[in-house]
Amino acid sequence: MRSAISKTAFSILLASSLSAQPEFSMTGPSQGRFGMSTSINFQIIRKSVRGPVRLVAEVPENWSFITPLVESALYSQTGQNVRAVWLDFPIKDTVICSMQLAIPETHRGNVVIKAHLEYFSNGEKKQVGCAPFPINIRKYYSRL
Repeated sequence: MRSAISKTAFSILLASSLSAQPEFSMTGPSQGRFGMSTSINFQIIRKSVRGPVRLVAEVPENWSFITPLVESALYSQTGQNVRAVWLDFPIKDTVICSMQLAIPETHRGNVVIKAHLEYFSNGEKKQVGCAPFPINIRKYYSRL
């Protein structure tokens, strides 16, 4: 009886871990300067994700993608969307993706960066988001 319960519990645990979606978070400097650049870092805890994966970050108007800080993905920018695409997602527990963005000299005010991750699971396209990331844009940095 005990082994039947253990096998059932193991089967439920295995099924839930296989169907679990990835965890996705965004970090970076909380302040930026107009006319300079800033970096945004994404952490993806892979879980059972395989195959093609696309990360889409929505940046403010006139901000531009400069360069990837980690070059394991294909990067592009169309309008306000910066994309990182993995045709074959890395087999690691945690994948780090960093982007450097140019803040235009004319930009004034604070911004909120939004992002989501698109992937396939059992032949279905799925999406997971992360908490928006605010950045205070200033003329000078503050240590307070």
